[in-house]
Amino acid sequence: MPATTLDYLLERSEKRLVGVNATVAAKAIELIKLAYRNGINIAVTQGLRTFAEQNALYEQGRTKPGKIVTNARGGQSIHNYGLAFDIAIFDDNQNAVWTGNDYNRVGKLGQQLLGLEWGGAWRSFKDLPHFQYTFGLTLSQLQAGRKPPSGGAVAPSQPLPKNYLERGDSGTLVKGLQGKLQAVGFSVGSGGVDGDYGVGTEQAVKAFQKKYGLTADGIAGALTLAKLDEVYKASQKPKPTPAPTPAPKPTTPPAQDPAKEEPKVDKSKLPADPAAREEVNEAIERGITNGARPQDEAKRQDAMVMAKRAGDFQDYQIQNLYTTFQQVKDKLPLQKPEVWEEKLENGDVSQQEMLYLIAQLTLRSFG
Repeated sequence: MPATTLDYLLERSEKRLVGVNATVAAKAIELIKLAYRNGINIAVTQGLRTFAEQNALYEQGRTKPGKIVTNARGGQSIHNYGLAFDIAIFDDNQNAVWTGNDYNRVGKLGQQLLGLEWGGAWRSFKDLPHFQYTFGLTLSQLQAGRKPPSGGAVAPSQPLPKNYLERGDSGTLVKGLQGKLQAVGFSVGSGGVDGDYGVGTEQAVKAFQKKYGLTADGIAGALTLAKLDEVYKASQKPKPTPAPTPAPKPTTPPAQDPAKEEPKVDKSKLPADPAAREEVNEAIERGITNGARPQDEAKRQDAMVMAKRAGDFQDYQIQNLYTTFQQVKDKLPLQKPEVWEEKLENGDVSQQEMLYLIAQLTLRSFG
């Protein structure tokens, strides 16, 4: 049986957390438990550090033997205000291990689940064992005497609150978590919002964490809960109703100049429309056209074949066809265009006449 048990790690750490802010100490204890569940043994090795102890540590590697381990003099470290702690990783025989990737794993747990600031994420002078939580206060503010909102130091054996949710938990906080997950599209299982943090809720949390770039461990820690709250609030905001699109105003066709000669069109160069091949073949079989240009104009009853799939026409469809007619009538001369202009402008056009117009336009695009 390994000598390095969770009780050993907690007991060893509790002694080092005396004098540390109660909230920060609670986060340190939770980090130990989280790491242990992930197969990593950690314990706190340093908590509150006096100004004298800080100065002595600063001299190491400078005026005293040893390696430089800090650039902060007394009063220049967050440790001096009880808002920081250092950890070490231990093997199964209670021996400290100072190298390896496990420090990075623990660092991410502290950042993502407990909202701690990790020294391993600093750009310069990376400090892998270091964690701190300053309540948003700067070092200058602390030096000036500002206190964190939840002041007070932890004493030995003082109970420490839990500030995350995980599988096996139950109660109203779990119900709130489940309700928000479902509201933003993540199923918590067949039990629904029942207040029990079971497999379904754990899977929903993992899916949420994966979608939003968090560590997908199924534990609803500080970052996960904050992100869920953000997404949930955004989903509850009413979406603006788009303004209705105004109906297009009818375009008055320009007056036809009787003296203007209809433009000549080289029908042999008009583009073919492969999509109308079925209608072309049927028109050839009915004798409406031989498929070549120039073609005879379709009769009204034959035009029904050309638009057999058109269905009933609504007013807006007639208006759209009228607009199309205006765009192409000068390029594709039609029989008596002034008659069609008058009919379309007055809306005095039957379905059959509209089909006839479609046929006249369509036949000039067949290959």
